[in-house]
Formats: sequence, C-alpha cells, structure tokens
Amino acid sequence: MKGFSTNAAAVLEFSRLIASELGHTYIGSEHLLLSLLSDNDIGGVTSRVFSHFNINYTDTLSRVVSLFGRGEKTALSSCDITPRLSSIIEGGAEFASRFSQKKVSSEHLALSLLTNSESVAVKIIELAGAKSIKIKNLLLAVMENEEKLVLGEEHPNTRREKFNEMRKQTPVLNKYGRDLVIDAFDGKCETLVGREKESERVIRVLLRRGKNNPCLIGEAGVGKSAVAEGIAKRIAE
Repeated sequence: MKGFSTNAAAVLEFSRLIASELGHTYIGSEHLLLSLLSDNDIGGVTSRVFSHFNINYTDTLSRVVSLFGRGEKTALSSCDITPRLSSIIEGGAEFASRFSQKKVSSEHLALSLLTNSESVAVKIIELAGAKSIKIKNLLLAVMENEEKLVLGEEHPNTRREKFNEMRKQTPVLNKYGRDLVIDAFDGKCETLVGREKESERVIRVLLRRGKNNPCLIGEAGVGKSAVAEGIAKRIAE
C-alpha cells in the first residue's frame, strides 16, 4: 500500500481479515484496534504500550463479539471501510507528518485511533477500564524517545550520565543498595529469558499512579533477581 510502512499495511490488511472472519459487513475502528493488538504488528511498540494498561487481543475480541456478534465469513475490500476508520487513517498521515515521516506507521494509526474519542475502539478501551489519553501519551513518549535514539540525539553514554546525576539525590540507597541500571550499562545484567510475563506485570505496577511498589517473592533461585535485572536492562537500552 503506497504511503504506508510495511507494518501499517499489514495492520490494515489484518483489520480486513478480522472483520471478514467475524462475519461483519464493514471494517471499523474496532477491527483496527484488534489488529494493532495482535502479533501481526511485528516490531511495533503499540501492542506493548497497550499491554501496560491491560488491553490485549483476547479480551478485546471478546468485547467486540459481545457487542456486535459473530456471523458467517464475509468478503470485504477497502471499499467497506467505515467513514470513522477512513478518518482515523487520514489522521495517521497527519501524525506521520508531525514526526517528519514519509510513510504512515502502525504507531501513527494507533495515535490517530486513540485521538478519535467518538470511535467504537476508544469506547471499548474505556469499557476495559483504561483511558485512551493515557495510552496515547505513553505511546507518544515512547515514539519520541525512540526518535531521539534513531537521530542520535541521546547516546547511551548521555543516558548513563543522567542516571549518575540522579544517584546524587539518593545517597542512602547508594550506600545500602545496588543500582541495577548502572550494572546494565556496564553489561553486568544477563538477558532475561522466559520471564516476560512477570517483567511486564512489574512494569505495569510501576506505571500506576498509586500503589506502584511491586514486590517479588519466592524461594531462592526462582528468578526474582533475574526479573529485576531484565527490567534494568530494558531501562538502560
């Protein structure tokens, strides 16, 4: 699809396939949301950001089926896109322009979707207990940070210096604790394997406004430190 990145084109095509498989006669914002939450968004950050707010493909699919039902498979084309989804796609192009990108990415589509407060997708997100504005702000923050890294505006050494400055504000922690992020910068933290669910859960707790102090418990050797080191490595990266 001209004007769209490989990921964005795949996401839009999968939206059509989802609507078709559900037996719907149109392709709407809810189908785009499902596509963004699926594994089809390879390499994209959208599904990871949504996961921090407990928005996932399985639960969202259940809500869509509950609201709109499921029927016999239908044959759909781009002509069956709803005016709302068409507006969201156009908005994606505006976000691409904002980020000085020539092609619309899946993240741009997600930002546009989250901006469209009257869309079915946003209403489904709110039914799940999440706020679209919070998801949008986190996605924007992630994208802007990645853009800095791509442009070389923030070298890893610069980030390490920022952490060293922050350490000056925590003398007691420095004395009795060990800064795993600094260890990660030094390559002392191992790559985390097989604990993705636990680490994602810890991150979700850390992102809360209140009650944001996760506690890892378990017998010695089950991998508590590994989870902490894995998260520290993600922060350093």
